[in-house]
Amino acid sequence: MENKEITIQSEFTSSILFSLVSFLFPTVEDFTYSGIKLPGNFKQTAFSSMAVNSNVFPGSNTLGVSIVRSDFGVGGVNVPRFHPRATEVGFVLEGKIYSGFVDTNNKVFAKVLEKGEVMVFQRGLVHFQMNVGDGPATILGSFDSQNPGLVRIPNAVFGSDLT
Repeated sequence: MENKEITIQSEFTSSILFSLVSFLFPTVEDFTYSGIKLPGNFKQTAFSSMAVNSNVFPGSNTLGVSIVRSDFGVGGVNVPRFHPRATEVGFVLEGKIYSGFVDTNNKVFAKVLEKGEVMVFQRGLVHFQMNVGDGPATILGSFDSQNPGLVRIPNAVFGSDLT
């Protein structure tokens, strides 16, 4: 096949493109991804996140998984948010993170996590993280969905058309 630029536009969502060539003739590159091995730029906001899903990692397509790398400067915050289509497990790779969630009875479950510890956030529950250590911190989040969705509470409330 000479034309290796064939793509199919999904009718379900305009943001996902499937490569026909990758589907028909997969290589090891379709099943590996190195885009999150280095920290993101958190210099201006003290927070950076990089999502890895089937849009950038074709080998994960249809497997029902995705991940995110979150890097925090000192005092950096990942604002309260929820994922409408996925449960998340957050694994602390480096630093000290104050991490928690709010259940459906408005009870807060939170504690400081250190390197090597994990916390689970159930689908649809508001959760948050903040770097409370003296240096940078990194979390690797894994999801049980290739498209977990993301609703940041501040954006949803203050970025909406409330009048």
